[in-house]
Amino acid sequence: MPEMHDNNSTKPKAPRTEAQKEAARANGTKSRGPVTSMGKATCSRNALRHGLTAFHLALVNEDQDRFNQVLNDYMDEYLPEGPTETNLVEQIAYAQWQLYRRLDIRNRHLQCRNRDQPSEDG
Repeated sequence: MPEMHDNNSTKPKAPRTEAQKEAARANGTKSRGPVTSMGKATCSRNALRHGLTAFHLALVNEDQDRFNQVLNDYMDEYLPEGPTETNLVEQIAYAQWQLYRRLDIRNRHLQCRNRDQPSEDG
């Protein structure tokens, strides 16, 4: 069995005992996860960091109505017929939404950098 290491220490960790493994399994069976719809929605976004690969089209901090407007504008412009064309227009709208998201992230990053730099006035 390979040695287990803690990232913060060079001292190797002792392997878990059978009793510890059994206790972990027993505790794992007790977990039922989130129960409410709000808890489930929150939990579904636990690993979200930047949203560039997000499953949800509009993130919690974004305007769902604005996304819907972007999508509707493309639907009105291209007037897709059938599921394939509809899917392609949806992909265009989503790609545009991700571009907006990237620009927003970039702008916020630049604002933070500029705020953290000392001013020339001293």
